[in-house]
This record gives sequence, structure tokens and C-alpha cells, in this order.
Amino acid sequence: MGTGLRDKVLSHEMNLRDMFWRPLPMRLTDLVALFQHKTALAYIAAILVALWAADPHQFRDHFSLGMTALVWLLSGAVLILLKNISFLSVALLSVWRPRTVVYLPILSAYEFFTCILFTNALSIWLSDGEFKTNLIGAYPFYLVTFLTFEMIFVQFILPTLDLGQTDTTETVTGPIPRPQVKDVLTPQPVASATPETVSLANRRLRLDNIQLVTSEEHYLRVVLRGETILHRCKMSDFLDQIQPHHGVQPHRSWWISRHAKPTLAKIGDKPHLTMPGGTPVPIARARLRDVQTWLDLHRDW
Repeated sequence: MGTGLRDKVLSHEMNLRDMFWRPLPMRLTDLVALFQHKTALAYIAAILVALWAADPHQFRDHFSLGMTALVWLLSGAVLILLKNISFLSVALLSVWRPRTVVYLPILSAYEFFTCILFTNALSIWLSDGEFKTNLIGAYPFYLVTFLTFEMIFVQFILPTLDLGQTDTTETVTGPIPRPQVKDVLTPQPVASATPETVSLANRRLRLDNIQLVTSEEHYLRVVLRGETILHRCKMSDFLDQIQPHHGVQPHRSWWISRHAKPTLAKIGDKPHLTMPGGTPVPIARARLRDVQTWLDLHRDW
């Protein structure tokens, strides 16, 4: 695999959906960071200890405590290996077919079934054929348990983890203040010798390519020219890097770029911002005057 393709596969966001069909933006670099994060490792270790203590597979009827722990550790290592292999396959698919959606529980079911086959074979081999527990027959029950653990992690633990990596792109030194309402009254220069950028996660985005940014729970949906991406971050992470002349925030969950050429319109009795061929952007009642002022000062299209 060439360096360019390798970097693209590592950094490309996979089009995953979680158990509730909600977007789950992940990259291979996120997966690598995930298995190095102390909280994630502690969660995995806690599950392994709980399973070792509960002994649902009746390993202790055939093995010593130490051997039982070894079986669980090897099974956990195989499951992690299978997770990495399946995510690599999805990353390659996402580069080749970006619109293809992958449902995470289907991946997990395949990984877990393969792991059960390995664990069953390992247990029979270590016990010289005396291990008789039907792991394959109990697979549906074990799968529901596994998916429950995964759902808890994805919904409640993953959003709290900082998996961002250091960005090697050169950045402007010094803090960039978050725009305040009073700044909207002062026109700002737009011309720059080099394209202005913002950094989300470990990706650098040109501001003149950004059309719209919306907040969705723990994620930001960034609409670019010809592409829409999701990043696990807050709206404030984006707003801290921009100036008032870059765009306007008509609603706490929406930001629209001046490059989107927004215009003020009404849908029914409610004011909205619209852009050519774009989605209507709601305007909070308390921000309507600020939006009108911003348009008067910065509209040059």
C-alpha cells in the first residue's frame, strides 16, 4: 500500500452507524488511539474480570484459575485483533465507496462469532477434548450480552474520550478569541496571503471551503463544497478558531459561512437564512437583529 493511500485509509472517516442507526464517525487512527486510552482499557479489563468471575462458559470446571484467566485474555486479544481487521476493511471500503453505510452491530456479530469459534477450539484443545460446553449453541445469548457492553461504551464512554492527535499542520501562534456579539458591528478584513483554516480533531479545513456547521449531540456536521463530514467535538471548539467576518451563528446549534452567501428569508412567519441550493438555517428570535446587522456589514455577493 503506497504512502498516500495508507494515509488516506488511516485518516478517512468510516460511514458507520451505531445500534440506533446514529452516525458514528470513526477513523483507523481513532481506533488505534482508542486501544491506547486508559479509560477504554479499564472498561475492557473490567468486563474481562467480571466474565472471569462469573464464568458463564464453565471454564473453571475444566481449568485452573490461572488457565481460565489465560483463556479469557487470549479470547479478548483475538476479539481486538478481529475488530482491527474489520475496521481496516471498512476503512478501505469507505475510501473506495464513500457512500456505503456499515451497521456496527453486524460487524460486531461477525467478530464475536469468529471469536467464539476460536475460544471453543482453544478450550477443547487445552482440556484434551474434555470441554463439552456448547459455546456455539449459546451464541445468541452471548451476542446480546456483548452488544449491550458495546452499546454502553459507544453511548456513554466513547463521547467522553479525547482521541484527538497532534496536528502537524503549521498553526498561527497566539490565542484566537471567540467572537462576541459586540464584534459583529465592526467590519473585519477578509483578504489573506494564505488560506485561513480551522482544526477539528486532527484534520485541517480551509474556511473558504466550509459552507455550514451544525451541532448534533457530541458531534459537528461540517458541510463542505462537495463533501459532508462529522467530527467528534463541540461547537465551541470551532467557534474559538474563527472571527465574526467568517460567518454568522444564527442559532446556538448552527453556523453559516459568508462563502455560502446566505440571504434572509421567511418560511411561514419564521425568519431563516438560506443559501443557494442549501438547507434553510433557523434563526433564534434573540439573534435576529445581530444576524441582520451582520448581513448589512459583510454581505458582498
